[in-house]
Amino acid sequence: MLGGLEEPGWRGFAQARLQKQHSALAASGIVAVMWVVWHLPLFVLPGTSQSEFPLVPFAVMGLTLAIIFAWLFNSAGGSVPVVVLAHGAYNGTLGWSRLLEPGNQSLAILIVGLGLISVALVFVSGPSTLSTSPESRSEPSNPVR
Repeated sequence: MLGGLEEPGWRGFAQARLQKQHSALAASGIVAVMWVVWHLPLFVLPGTSQSEFPLVPFAVMGLTLAIIFAWLFNSAGGSVPVVVLAHGAYNGTLGWSRLLEPGNQSLAILIVGLGLISVALVFVSGPSTLSTSPESRSEPSNPVR
């Protein structure tokens, strides 16, 4: 549930800096790969939320969430606290709803829904900025606001 506390690193550091050399969408993909690799140990540790969760759906969720959180980060002018709250709320909702429990059929609906949201955000805001306005795209010189 404390996953939101990772956001200063994922969005505030990595996303902001990667966007200097790549489109926001490409930067999101790179962050998603790092995010999934970061969580790999939790798939083998008993008692963690990922220990009984399939890796491929988790990776797909990681990619879709990386896009959604990048859009939120960029649209909020590089505000890390906004994404910390969103990530924490997402994780809290997953825990409360028990969607990550083995055999829960609603997980597929969640993954499809996140995928549709991320595709819509790319389509509406554009892959280069993933932002409601190009001038609000984050700059790494002041990543935490």
